[in-house]
Amino acid sequence: MSRPAACRWRRLLTSERIPVKVRSLLAGLLFVLGTVGRTAAGEAPVVVATLAPLHSLAAFVMRGAGRPDLLLAPGVSPHFYQLRPSEARRLAEAEVILWVGPELENFLVRPLANLAPDAVRVTASRLPGIRLLPAADDARKAPSPEAYDPHLWLDPANARVIGEALAAVLAERDPARADLYRTNARALERALAELRRELDSLLAPVRGRPFLVLHDAFRYFETAFGLRGLGAVTVSPERPPGPRRLAEILRRIRREGVVCIFSEPQLRSPLLDRLVADTGVRTATLDPLGVGIDPGPELYFRLLQRNAEAVRACLGG
Repeated sequence: MSRPAACRWRRLLTSERIPVKVRSLLAGLLFVLGTVGRTAAGEAPVVVATLAPLHSLAAFVMRGAGRPDLLLAPGVSPHFYQLRPSEARRLAEAEVILWVGPELENFLVRPLANLAPDAVRVTASRLPGIRLLPAADDARKAPSPEAYDPHLWLDPANARVIGEALAAVLAERDPARADLYRTNARALERALAELRRELDSLLAPVRGRPFLVLHDAFRYFETAFGLRGLGAVTVSPERPPGPRRLAEILRRIRREGVVCIFSEPQLRSPLLDRLVADTGVRTATLDPLGVGIDPGPELYFRLLQRNAEAVRACLGG
């Protein structure tokens, strides 16, 4: 399909004047036409990853074959996000979509059904071998696909599973490069193992020191590296704690000897300033998404390294 023709199709797919069912049918036809054209040209499948850390893993697996598309820029939170027309066009062209799942990227559920009904979805939260932790407000129950902490990529073991699963999907869709995808997935596994060893060593001196996080997004990181996280100030950025909860947090900081409270680049709360003023606790920043890091295969490793260094500095200071 020529570029001008593809552009005309994309405009149709994102036009609010066309009924949803018709757009869904058009998306399916565009997918078939685009796949045939790319296969004939020998191009790699079009992969769209929703979040920068997932995109980084995909870029590693696709080295030497092609580049995945990133839907949300590093640091953009998927919570309550609204899809833009340009992003809808990317979805319409996707052959493979890598996402955590509907519990995190809920804004994608309908667009995926309407714009990319035939794309293969690699849903990280549903992959065999992925370790899920229960949702923060349901911590006494076993995790399930309906009630889990969605920040699962912050565990390198889960990143390995995601890389392997994506490589298998790409090998099936692009047999000519199957060996390349599998080789890259094995290289990713080795790189993640080395990262794990380095961060284990870096964090060992502060492993028993207690801390809190402003938003409960780091339990996979805490669990993977044996850190003593005591929970979150707030379960959700949209749900600030009430007076009773705040008093409980202040008592816990003093009782447990909390050393540090970690915020996020996207979150700066007056509540944190109050906790610091009342207790003298130190603060630092942890990042689940990769703010300020260039997208690509190195982002995931730089993200975890940066978080580990922040933990070591704040807890060890």
